[in-house]
Parts: sequence; structure tokens; C-alpha cells
Amino acid sequence: MPMKLTPELLDDMDCRPLRRVPGVRLPKHVQEAIEAREGETRKSRIIEPDVALRNILTVLQQDPFRYRWFGVWWWPVKALLKGAGYTRGNLYLLGDYVDRETAALVPPAGLQDTLRAALAEYGQNARYGRGGGRVESPDGEIVMILDSDAL
Repeated sequence: MPMKLTPELLDDMDCRPLRRVPGVRLPKHVQEAIEAREGETRKSRIIEPDVALRNILTVLQQDPFRYRWFGVWWWPVKALLKGAGYTRGNLYLLGDYVDRETAALVPPAGLQDTLRAALAEYGQNARYGRGGGRVESPDGEIVMILDSDAL
């Protein structure tokens, strides 16, 4: 009896390229397992904005100067925090200042992609940052992130 392919077994293998080979028709249970795994992967990539923003706020309340680790994405993150109803009462950084020059370096994107990029930038700068608020823009330019609301 053939082994039944499950999403768990697909963790260590990738059968998706087989679907693109002309003349190869995957057994129904293999196709179903691939589709189930892809569905789980899509779900795991979705960021819940309310949860992400609450976590970002908590981290910044502990150390407000970590806002610089978001790089140029600080400006959309700040706007998202304010849009979610957080105020200066929650975090003194949430004033009205925006550095339009560095904010303009943020590529246009939807909410999910913006949060994904901001969180990736935060992680990168937390591990390998240049210090002093200097970060790399999406185009590779080194820029200074300075929010006057932090002063």
C-alpha cells in the first residue's frame, strides 16, 4: 500500500515543481497534500495588524529609541500606530513630526507588505545595525532616522 502524503511530510520536500512538468499528473492525495501545505504557508505569512502594532508599541515603550531600527519604515509604522488609536499618552514618539525626505524613500505597498518590510528591517537593524540612527534605505543609500518627537 502506498504511503499517504500529508502536509507534515511535505515539510521536508517540495513537490510543487512536479505540477509544472508536462505530462506529469500527480495523484489526488498528493495534490491535496500540496494544496493543504500551501494554504498553511499562506496563513502563516499573514500579519495581524492589531497584534503587530500592539507588540511594536510594547517594545517601543520599553526602549523608545528602538524606533530607529525600523529604518525608513518608521514613518509608516508611526502612522499606523496613530491610525490604530495610539497617542502620545501611550508613547511620546507619536506626535505629528514626519521627516518627509526619508519617508519618501519608502516604496509604496499595502498594509501587509509594509508591516512585513518594517519588521524585517527592525530585525536586521537590531542584529547588524550601524548605530546612531544610520540605516540603509531600500535603494542602498545610508540615511539618518531622526524623529523630532523623540527629542
